Amino acid sequence: MPQHVLFATDIEGSASYLKAIINVYRRFIYFNNQEGLLFTNEAIIRNTHFVYGGDTIDNGCCDEEIMRLLTNFKKRYPNRVHLLIGNRDLNKLRYATELCFHKKSNGEYEFLLSDQELNKLPYWDLKEENKYIKFKNGIKDNPSLRLQWITEKTMGIKYTDWKKKYNYPSDKEIIQYLANGVINENGFIYEYLRNAELICRIDETIYCHGGLFNKDWKKGDAFFKVPAQKGAIKGNEYNSINVQNEDNFQYDEFDDVDEWIYALNQWKEEQLNQWKDQIEEIKMGKYDDNVINDFHLEDRKGNDLINYCVPTKQYSVIMGRITPDCKGKLSDEKAQKLANHGIHRIVVGHTPIGIGQKIVRNKKHQVIIQMADVTYSNGPKYSDINLRSHTLALEIFGKHSFSHGAVKLLNNNDFINIEFGLSYDFNDPFNDKNIGQLIVHNKKTNEKWIIYLKIKENNNWYIIIKIEGREYRYEKILIQNDETINILEPNENEMCV
Repeated sequence: MPQHVLFATDIEGSASYLKAIINVYRRFIYFNNQEGLLFTNEAIIRNTHFVYGGDTIDNGCCDEEIMRLLTNFKKRYPNRVHLLIGNRDLNKLRYATELCFHKKSNGEYEFLLSDQELNKLPYWDLKEENKYIKFKNGIKDNPSLRLQWITEKTMGIKYTDWKKKYNYPSDKEIIQYLANGVINENGFIYEYLRNAELICRIDETIYCHGGLFNKDWKKGDAFFKVPAQKGAIKGNEYNSINVQNEDNFQYDEFDDVDEWIYALNQWKEEQLNQWKDQIEEIKMGKYDDNVINDFHLEDRKGNDLINYCVPTKQYSVIMGRITPDCKGKLSDEKAQKLANHGIHRIVVGHTPIGIGQKIVRNKKHQVIIQMADVTYSNGPKYSDINLRSHTLALEIFGKHSFSHGAVKLLNNNDFINIEFGLSYDFNDPFNDKNIGQLIVHNKKTNEKWIIYLKIKENNNWYIIIKIEGREYRYEKILIQNDETINILEPNENEMCV
C-alpha cells in the first residue's frame, strides 16, 4: 500500500507562506496555538507523511518561530514528519567559527578563523574583494563586516534590509542571537539541524533539497556518493568503494540506494556531532591562547558538512540541480540508473522556477522530477518574500501526485486556483499529459513554450511559460485538443530569479 505524502519547501522565514501551505493542506494539517502543528484525524487514519524540503530561514521575518514549529512537528510525529536540510539551514554552522570572537587570557578577543584562513574557503573568495571585509571604510576586520559578507555574498540578501527583522540595536547583539541559535543545545537552528536529514525515500520517491545532478559537475553526480574525507564514514563499513576525483574530493560510492541514503544521513550525524563536540570544548575554555593563535581551517570539525552546502565541486544533494542544465532533459542513462533501483520520482526545491513547479520526464524509463520552489514567484521587482504570488504544495500517493496551489499573475489581482494530477507513468489515465510539454506558441516565430500549470475551475485552461535566461513570460491558453491552441490575455514580461 503506497504511503500518502504531503510536500512543501523553501518557506525561508515567511509566516504568510507557511499559513498558505497549511491552508492548502487543511484536510490533513492544522495549527493549534498551544500545541503547534498537528495532523488531523483523516491524516492519522491515512498514516500521512509530511516532507519539508529545507531552506527554512533567511528572507522572511519569522525564522525562529518557523524553525521551532517544524522541529516540534517532527518531535511529535518522528516517523511521519521528515525535515530536510537546505543550504540556508546548514550554512549557519559557519557562525560559530567565522563570526564569533573568542576570548584570550589577556582579555582580548580574536577570531578563531583569521581572514588568511577564510581565504582558503571557496565561498569567501577574498582575493578580489579583500578590502570589502578587512578595510571597508577604514575599519579593521570585525564581526559586523563578516556578517555583511556572509549575508550579501553567500546568501544573496541585502544586509541593511535583512537585519531590520531583528529587534536588536546593534550588529553585535544580532550576531550573539544567531550564534546562540547554533551553538546552544536548545538553539532553534541547532535543534532543526539535529532533527533533520539530508535525504529521504518514501516508496518510489526520493526527496532532497537540491537534486542528484549539477550542471557544474562535469565528471559525476551526487547519486550514490557520500563524502569520505577526514572524519567521514569509511567505505569498508558498507558495500561501497572509496574514490577520489580529479579535484581531490574523496567519497564512498554505493551500489544500493537505501544503504546510500542511510550512510549519507549517518555521515551528517557524525559530522554534526564532531562540530558540536568542538564547540562545547571552546565554550568550556579548553582552547588556550596557543590553540586560538594557531587555529587553521583543517582544525575545524564538521568542515566537510559545512562545505556540503556551498557551490564547490563536491557532490551534494543540497546543492545539486534537477538536471545537468536545470532546464534540459533527464538522460536515458540517468533515468535508467534511477529506475533500476526502484526510483521513479525525485522531488526537490532549492532553485526558484517562477510561479509553478518544473517538470522533467523520462518516458522511456518512467522517471519524473518535480521541482517545487516558488520563492521568488513575484520576481526581483517584487522581492518581498512574504508577498510571493504563488502557493505550491504537492500531494503524493504511489505513482500519482497532485499539485495544489494558487497563483496571481502580476497584471491581474485575482488568484487562480491550480490543481492537476501527474504520474511518472506517462500512459497512466490519471496523468495530465499536457503538463511539461513543449508547444510551438507562435508558428511565425517558432517560439517554444512549456505548458506549466492547469487551472482548477476551467477544463482545458492552462498557463504556459517561456524562459529566456532569467526572464519568464506567462500566458493563459485554452487547449481544446492536440492541434488547437488559442491565446488569451497575453501577460507582460516578468523577471523571476
